[in-house]
Amino acid sequence: MLKLNPKAAEAWKMLIAGYAQRSQIPEAVAATLEYERLNPVDQDFPERIALGIGMAGDCAHMYELLAPFIGRRTDYEFLTYMGYALACLKRRDEAMTWLEKAIALEPGNWWAYYHSGYMFFDAQQFERAEPYLAKVLAKRHIPDVARDVAIIQKIRTLKQARVGATKK
Repeated sequence: MLKLNPKAAEAWKMLIAGYAQRSQIPEAVAATLEYERLNPVDQDFPERIALGIGMAGDCAHMYELLAPFIGRRTDYEFLTYMGYALACLKRRDEAMTWLEKAIALEPGNWWAYYHSGYMFFDAQQFERAEPYLAKVLAKRHIPDVARDVAIIQKIRTLKQARVGATKK
């Protein structure tokens, strides 16, 4: 089909989905990048592929698929996905730039706070993680987030006790 019509969007989507289902990620990424080039108006399909790849732990390829949209997209989901991908790549300063833009755009949405909080939590920067995770809990009850905020509070209490013990 693609030989007859190289821009056939549905044929590209089927090819890309086939690669992804067979865990042929480099092929899926290459095909998605070509699809993006041929169909620049379609932002949803490449984003779904990027998200699937990123959620499977391949954040470098997620970022690679999202990068062509930098400068063309400023919506909350895109900003949050960029922040997530960069955080996963341990590029925290860049990730925070994207996540803070998302938060400024939709301060009532919990999702960018979640990614910001866990970026810092995973880096064991608990003092920085807590305010973001607390905002998640203020907007939505997620048991794992509540557990991790309690862990942060216990860590803080233990640190304070240690500091108090050394002053005596």
